[in-house]
Amino acid sequence: MTNTIAPQQLVKEANAAHKLFCESWAANKQSILDLGRAIVLLEEKSLHQYIAKPGSKKGFASLEEAVLAWTNGECGSTKMYDAKRIYLLTVGENAIPADVVTQMPKRNQLQLARIPEKKRTEKLVERAVSEPILTFAETAQRVVNEDLPAEKQKEPMAYVSIKAHVRAVSHFNEVFDDIQRLPVVRDGDRTLDLETKTLEVCTSVLRVWCEDEIEKAKKKAKDAQPEIPTEAINKTIETQSAEEELMYAAPDAGEAIGRAEAEGRVVHRKPEARN
Repeated sequence: MTNTIAPQQLVKEANAAHKLFCESWAANKQSILDLGRAIVLLEEKSLHQYIAKPGSKKGFASLEEAVLAWTNGECGSTKMYDAKRIYLLTVGENAIPADVVTQMPKRNQLQLARIPEKKRTEKLVERAVSEPILTFAETAQRVVNEDLPAEKQKEPMAYVSIKAHVRAVSHFNEVFDDIQRLPVVRDGDRTLDLETKTLEVCTSVLRVWCEDEIEKAKKKAKDAQPEIPTEAINKTIETQSAEEELMYAAPDAGEAIGRAEAEGRVVHRKPEARN
């Protein structure tokens, strides 16, 4: 059987895309757009076929196989296609400037990518930059629902995650399963799924049961807080301003802002917003 020789031009393009991929993966935190662009370049002409596997004269059979090999298994298909979807926000008729996309938390970038290009209005893009992750999940889902019939519309969903002792987690799972069997949860209403209704019952019962104690604890904590002198407040604002300038100037600005919001830290979008 005669071996097929790879076209020289494609080999050249493959090497260039491979180099871009490796460079952007090495700087993944700050170059997710470059990583996505490399994925698109490799995918368009199946260039991974023209990059020889280590110790072989043959290229990779699939892009997924190639990416796993180049990243020592760190970049699976989910990470790979997430990067591609984020990069594609910056191209097309309704392209969003790269510097705007990088201001968004990664989850907001991916939520925005779910929305048809023609519906990515300037206002929606601004909300992707400014809204916390859970808030924008609701915003994005409402936009997606606009084009769906009522029976296919969905509510925004999020994961609940907490690290705790195995014993406590086991107890929680047992109680959660028991509450899921209650008539108040299995009432036939399919507007919300069973897990959501169960969680709402858990939190509602706990709040009602502990309401008085919660209010006392909140008041005690508030009363115990020392009053901060005006001079110290002004100094704090100046420090925050300097930190925010560094945050927004950083290559991974979107990720930094997302972490700040997830941790409950205030991120001012504009200096004048502090007034």
